[in-house]
Amino acid sequence: MANEYEFMPHNDIIKLKKEIDEVKKNPFGDSRQNKSLMDSMEELTKAINSLVDLFKIASEELKLEEHDSVLITEKISPLLRKINDLEQQNEKIAKGIVALADMMNDRKQRPMMRQPQMQTPMPPREPNFMAAPGPDMRPLPTMQPMPPQQQKKPLFSLKK
Repeated sequence: MANEYEFMPHNDIIKLKKEIDEVKKNPFGDSRQNKSLMDSMEELTKAINSLVDLFKIASEELKLEEHDSVLITEKISPLLRKINDLEQQNEKIAKGIVALADMMNDRKQRPMMRQPQMQTPMPPREPNFMAAPGPDMRPLPTMQPMPPQQQKKPLFSLKK
């Protein structure tokens, strides 16, 4: 079994080369169905190429939108912080107003029980340089006994 070679005429070899070139150029042949298949493949290739281009454009636009959204977020975030601060301050003010309204309602509902206050002159105080008087550091009134002529006699006595 030695390598056997077959000799072919040169014309047959040229003919085979031409057929190979034609198959390379048009692999499906010249039939009607094959031509329709080739046209469909070309249309599909064009559609896929346009779809790839569309995805490229969409990707670029998304990158731009993301960049824009980051810029907008950077500009809006201080405003959002200020709005949140205002909201908290308004909440505190509202709670204070409600508390004051409740205190006023309670005061109106309680019976007024005032005791007469004694009108006595206050002795002059020595200045205290250690602490400055504040709104809640008022001097207390001093209690003095009533003069004897103003004391009332009891209506009855238990002594006989």
